Amino acid sequence: SFGNMTGLIHLDVSYNMFTGNIPTELGKLSSLELLRLRNNTLNGTVPDEIFAMGSLTELYLSNNTLTGTVSDKIEELHNLVELLVDGNFISGTIPEALGNLSNLEIAWLQYNNMQGVMPATICSGKNFRNTKLKTLKSDCNGDKPKVTCTCCTECY
Repeated sequence: SFGNMTGLIHLDVSYNMFTGNIPTELGKLSSLELLRLRNNTLNGTVPDEIFAMGSLTELYLSNNTLTGTVSDKIEELHNLVELLVDGNFISGTIPEALGNLSNLEIAWLQYNNMQGVMPATICSGKNFRNTKLKTLKSDCNGDKPKVTCTCCTECY
């Protein structure tokens, strides 16, 4: 069981054709800094236990079939530098809480069902002004973009 590997620092199980939900016991990995689950067929929502992983600096969930929204609890990932959730079925609006991640440098949000306006906490917040956030991608391209974004570095 993943939950017993409490000293684990990096977990990369990308490109393994895993199916099902993200295991909640991953939240017990309190030392984990890097969690890469991209390019599988994981579904369901991101469990709240993931947002309790305070040491996490990289969270890669790209190219699965994840649903639900990006939880406001994401702001609990104080050390997060890279967030990749592109290529899923995540919906709702992009939470203002994302702008509270002072270490965030890369956020790939494109190819989802999120819509609305990129929050001011991201576009005019201290992260963007301090240029800590270097890459911000969303579905902001075209005549009727799903996301209105004045600070995205790439629009899809």
